[in-house]
Amino acid sequence: METSFVNQILFIVVLYKQQIKDALTLISLNENLKLLNQKADVLIYDNSPEQSYQLSSFTWKNFNITYHHNPNNPGVSTAYNYGAKVALGLNKEWLLLLDQDTTFSPDFLKKNQLAITQNPDIALFAPILKLNNGVIFSPSIPKHKRGYPPKTVPSGKLSLWNYSPVNSGVLIRLALFNAAGGYNEKVKLDFSDFQFMERVRRINDVFYLINATAVQDFSSFEPSIVKQQSRFSQYLADAVNADKPLLTDRIGFLYAVSRHAFGLTWKLKSFSFLNLYLRKFIMRY
Repeated sequence: METSFVNQILFIVVLYKQQIKDALTLISLNENLKLLNQKADVLIYDNSPEQSYQLSSFTWKNFNITYHHNPNNPGVSTAYNYGAKVALGLNKEWLLLLDQDTTFSPDFLKKNQLAITQNPDIALFAPILKLNNGVIFSPSIPKHKRGYPPKTVPSGKLSLWNYSPVNSGVLIRLALFNAAGGYNEKVKLDFSDFQFMERVRRINDVFYLINATAVQDFSSFEPSIVKQQSRFSQYLADAVNADKPLLTDRIGFLYAVSRHAFGLTWKLKSFSFLNLYLRKFIMRY
């Protein structure tokens, strides 16, 4: 891989309550770079309450790190938009959007370079993301503001109307990112990737699914009702704040949120979720 390819990219990693040294995403991408004998510019946007980065204790030689700590935790959308501004100042051509919990194969970057070389007209690339149980998590089939996992998905050129990648692992030209208007910062986490891909597809609906598989490490379901209530409240806020230019958008969100509310009520045997749903979604919708 040519040095120029990695130099054209700003890696943007969003952290929350995790030490940099433990981030699976950084560990696996560091291995990518070690094999290539390359260094990459990385922006770490840390939404944790406490700062976790100390240069003197960080020994990975393959990253040139810019660290930004925001204890207010504005979410991934603000982080990616901030990264786009940093990338512009660094004269980068590409953004690699990342979370903290994805393990990439050692040839992930090399396959991106090959795909870009063979498809110079494409401005958005993504890998196949699977969960620990092997289910395809991304790209998903977008329907009713939800992502449905496909049984199989072909690599190559695909339409954003048929498939929607999630944030982690997306490589996008900075020019397309800015032309789409970036992320909706009112949507902090849930629906952030769907909202962004909807913005992108209005401009250019073609993306390239590279022949590389990554693993998304989701934590197990949290049985604590209190923690699930807090998580659900944020989900509802994101749903309320999401862009809904069409009536079909409003109907889609109503379906997705209602389904989730009744699902949590059934799973945790608590009507508190329906109460939150009525107060924080229906009455504000």
